[in-house]
Amino acid sequence: MLTKTGNNSSAGFTLVEIMIVVGILGLLLGIMVPYYVNQRATAQANGCINNLFKLQAASDQFAVENGKSTGDSINYPTDLKPYIKLTQSGQIPPCPGGGTYAIAQVGGRPVCSLGTLVKPPHILP
Repeated sequence: MLTKTGNNSSAGFTLVEIMIVVGILGLLLGIMVPYYVNQRATAQANGCINNLFKLQAASDQFAVENGKSTGDSINYPTDLKPYIKLTQSGQIPPCPGGGTYAIAQVGGRPVCSLGTLVKPPHILP
């Protein structure tokens, strides 16, 4: 009668090997996450600044078509809606960072409520 004498070790990873892999993944995530957070903030600022340029152009078009001069007041957003491509809900595109826009007069610079509160700032250059 033959008896099988074998090695009782099973194939697999040891606890130390798994801990090393988890440590390496944690280190890589620790390096990459701040980079992506910074890139997201930069993209939001660029989108906001683009919207501010559109608001300024819309106020200029409004002034030309309605005979307004620099310093005349603007009823934001009602006066500018015909001059901007609106969202599907019929609103002026919002700030990607969650701020709100305002423009008070013809020739004035539109501002975002986030302005310099965030980095990078949401202001026209």
